[in-house]
Amino acid sequence: MDIRQLKHLVALVELGTVHAAAKDQHISQPGLSGSIKRLETQLGVPLFERDGRGMKPNARGKDFYRHVKHILEQLRLAEAELDGTPTSLIIGVGEVRPARFVAALHDGLLQRYPNLRVTFVEEHFETLYAQVENAEVDVAFVGVPPDSIPPALLGQTLTKSEFFVYCASDHPLSRHPGSVPITELKTYSWLRNAAAPSSAPYLPRFTGRKQDLLDEARVIVAGSQQMAKDLLIHSDALGFGPRIAFDVELEHKQVVELHLPITKVHVPITEIRRRDAYSTVLDQAFAIAEDYYQTQVEV
Repeated sequence: MDIRQLKHLVALVELGTVHAAAKDQHISQPGLSGSIKRLETQLGVPLFERDGRGMKPNARGKDFYRHVKHILEQLRLAEAELDGTPTSLIIGVGEVRPARFVAALHDGLLQRYPNLRVTFVEEHFETLYAQVENAEVDVAFVGVPPDSIPPALLGQTLTKSEFFVYCASDHPLSRHPGSVPITELKTYSWLRNAAAPSSAPYLPRFTGRKQDLLDEARVIVAGSQQMAKDLLIHSDALGFGPRIAFDVELEHKQVVELHLPITKVHVPITEIRRRDAYSTVLDQAFAIAEDYYQTQVEV
């Protein structure tokens, strides 16, 4: 077997049809079908079920596909270590991150590996866990609940960011010289990012109270974190989130952090990769991220 056959198999499994896989691999449909047939002959077992509607992987094909994905990922990462070989790296990131982190990671990697093509994907931690395990993403940097990382993945905490309540810099509550009276919060709506994981809190809980005043709070639902930030800056709504996600807005004095007696909540920002993925490129990505969070980030 050769690498092209393995790539043809992955394309056929992931794209679902011979037509789509052949187009993706820049080969004719008969050529791709023949490549898969030769691979099955070499292995001595059928990997696909064939009928009038096309080819679908059988149980052995699905198992073999998972191994092939890891083989191709390891080969791609090995190629990245050869300075003259153009190859790609796929990095997952979560919404909870400093605004400048992605650019810093990209620039740092290209300084060491100038021929590297870096692709970034933004997903929740649940999705990124599966994508890293399946070799669809090489490494990820994401806010995760404590003790939630699957055994197949290696995770290391970069920092922990505490949650605070925020409002626009010209908000009526921003003029309070000290702690904001809790009763005044009921006047305003609260923002919720509909794209955030279900485990992410969007309302604070107050210390020393059996029942929260915000249980019946009015909520404005935003479709993304960026949309929630836009609403926070340009309305009287309030937001509850990790400080690390508001670094630029705080720096530019677009938002204000309110002083309130709230129960402490924090999110660990964690770097994850597969335990069996060995690569100096991934090591370098980890090192760049660790340096960035140690020297550039206030949490």
